[in-house]
Amino acid sequence: MPHIPQNMNDAVEMGTIPEGRYRLRLERTSDLQADEEEPEKKYIDWTFVVAEGEFEGKQIRHRTYVALADPGKAAVARGMANLLLEALGIEYDESGFSTEDGYGEEVRAVVSTQESTKTQGREYNSIDTFIKA
Repeated sequence: MPHIPQNMNDAVEMGTIPEGRYRLRLERTSDLQADEEEPEKKYIDWTFVVAEGEFEGKQIRHRTYVALADPGKAAVARGMANLLLEALGIEYDESGFSTEDGYGEEVRAVVSTQESTKTQGREYNSIDTFIKA
């Protein structure tokens, strides 16, 4: 096996933060993505960092769906996405929106812990709701 010349001692500790309310700062977003298994599902991945306190700097990811096959579910999903856009101060209209308008903005969020069904029960943080900071 080859030797990999990389110091691994400064790696960021993985894991979850305790459930609760946190001030989060939007760090980056993905472009609009299509689900691999259901291409009609379109989503955006959002990466936030805890902006203050004991867990400052820890990342939390969030996914919002903006298109689904079922029109009723799609409208609900867009309503949830709108809550995030409004909390970040991102303006939107019938032509769409720019996620970059929210980079660096802060929101309050209620964070919970979920058990993953894809990674053998490993826990991850989930954002339940957003509140304007």
